[in-house]
Amino acid sequence: MLNRETVFDFFREKSKPLSFKEMIQLMGLSRPEARALKRVLRDLVREGDVVLTRKGLYGPAEEMNLVTGYFEAHKDAYGFVISEKPGERDLFIPPRGTKGAMNGDRVIVRVENQKKREGRIIRILERTFSKIVGKIEITKTATFIRPKNKSVPFDLYVSPENRGNAKNGDNVVAEIISYPTDKRPTEAKVIKIIEKPQDPLSEIEVIIDEFNLPLRFPRAVTEATKLLAGKSVPLKDGQKRKDL
Repeated sequence: MLNRETVFDFFREKSKPLSFKEMIQLMGLSRPEARALKRVLRDLVREGDVVLTRKGLYGPAEEMNLVTGYFEAHKDAYGFVISEKPGERDLFIPPRGTKGAMNGDRVIVRVENQKKREGRIIRILERTFSKIVGKIEITKTATFIRPKNKSVPFDLYVSPENRGNAKNGDNVVAEIISYPTDKRPTEAKVIKIIEKPQDPLSEIEVIIDEFNLPLRFPRAVTEATKLLAGKSVPLKDGQKRKDL
């Protein structure tokens, strides 16, 4: 049966990146088994354990001098990648090597200097931000959003058709349409103009948008709360608590 373990055992035996066709031939797979291998490889690539190169070759990330982790952005455009592997030192990422990654993104890094622990991001696996809270700045030539979150070290471009009714200086919530590349900036669309919060609920909504917080608790949490239904807090414990 094809699974993660059999694929990694195969890679360890061959000790070099291989194309999908080569893997099928060397493993002697039937058509149904080849389809199963494709699914396993797709999952491993998405999770960052296996890398698909530009030449169409598959290989384990560790054996290709690659590290999977989370990007911590600095306001001066450089950052660090915190490895998912416990005990492994952080990697410094210079501004030219971020590949447009944003704070909290899950990424794959190629280690370019092992001694200095310096690398370059080659792929972004998961994006943290889908929305940004910031202030609209309208100039004679373009419109930008300056993010409120200081960990986002660049402005977001807003085309005229995506500005809506926002005016210069407005605080807005914007949805990211396209992420930054070496050739173009991040582009966003204004989806809400933030008025001055009139009540605690409005303020909470702004915080949710700013930090991309989920609107619902995970199912496991809601199921756990059901177990507490009907249970009361002992009087002696309640006296020590403060209702916020």
